[in-house]
Amino acid sequence: MQFGTVPVETAADAILVHGVRVGEARFKKGRRLTSADISHLKQSGIAEVTVVRLEADDVPEDVAATRIAQRSGGDGVRIGAAFTGRTNLYATTDGIAVIAAGTVDALNAIDE
Repeated sequence: MQFGTVPVETAADAILVHGVRVGEARFKKGRRLTSADISHLKQSGIAEVTVVRLEADDVPEDVAATRIAQRSGGDGVRIGAAFTGRTNLYATTDGIAVIAAGTVDALNAIDE
């Protein structure tokens, strides 16, 4: 993965890491920048953007979020659609959720 702040003119086909507001337009996090986007950003005076470029063995964040949700859910859980690197888990029945804190800590400790 190549991650960092770059001159806007070099950001075509990269993925925005942070949303950018340009007048009335809003470019959301996760947007793959097109040539037209680059022109719009430059015309609006935006000089740099923070982007990521995925390499061949990288997993897109929505795919990773879906995989984690599928392994975290279980009986009585509905998994929402992934967006911006997250998914929501919804209870489909009454009950108590038991969270394995050690498992969550281990997941959070993985170096990206």
